[in-house]
Amino acid sequence: MMHEATARTVIAEQVGAISVDTTYRAETVYMLKRVIFVIALLSALVFLLSQKASLIQVIDHPVSKIQVSGEFNNLSRETVQSELASIHGEGFLAVNLDEVKARVESLPWVYRATVTRVWPGEIQLTVFEQEAVSYWNENSLLNSQGDVFTPEVRGIPTELPILIGAKVSSAHMRIEMFNMFSYLQEQIQVYGVNISQMELKSRGVWDMTLKNGISIALGNLDSSNKTGLENLDAKLERVGMIFSARAGIQIGSIERIDARYPNGVAIKWKDKLAASKI
Repeated sequence: MMHEATARTVIAEQVGAISVDTTYRAETVYMLKRVIFVIALLSALVFLLSQKASLIQVIDHPVSKIQVSGEFNNLSRETVQSELASIHGEGFLAVNLDEVKARVESLPWVYRATVTRVWPGEIQLTVFEQEAVSYWNENSLLNSQGDVFTPEVRGIPTELPILIGAKVSSAHMRIEMFNMFSYLQEQIQVYGVNISQMELKSRGVWDMTLKNGISIALGNLDSSNKTGLENLDAKLERVGMIFSARAGIQIGSIERIDARYPNGVAIKWKDKLAASKI
């Protein structure tokens, strides 16, 4: 019995040794395969990189077409295509799309552009044009995002209002200025007049000029709270009453209206030194 038990133990140890050896060999083979695969992959990459220029020459094509799309009012497709004329004939894969995008977006009337490649040799651009909402400081334009841009003089719309803010440096403040203009225009047009220019001076003092040439000193304006808005509306109502028929005022004789007073306005008449307060 003892002999048989010893024999079984020996056989079990031999079987275990064989199993461990088999597992070791399998793991070794698996590792060798992975090492060979990695070496082969690295070799292929090294080869491809060394032959990069040759491969590009084989598969690359020259740029043969520049396709420009978008809605154009003050800009033309021809202007955009002319700006990119130099990339015709360049390698399709070699063209730097970021540089193309930057060149197009540098055009005064371009707000944003997207650029893509279309095999085998076409560059496609989608152009979004600037939308001007007002003049800015008389020689530039302002878009609805508060960005300032300066196109050619012949392309500037003539019907836009003028906003002047020499000390206004942020897009947020410019948007606030335009919002204030929009509100004032909406309120005062019920009296049959329209604003042509608004200026934000130092210390937050506002002036506006109507299309009939009359300038109005508004002083400090605040539409951020109920009290400020009520005061602003009351001020506009006092100004508006001047233009009503029942006021009996000769509008053409007015040079300037000072609305900074809490309960009335002062009128400066043309060709007169004295001003009247009503």
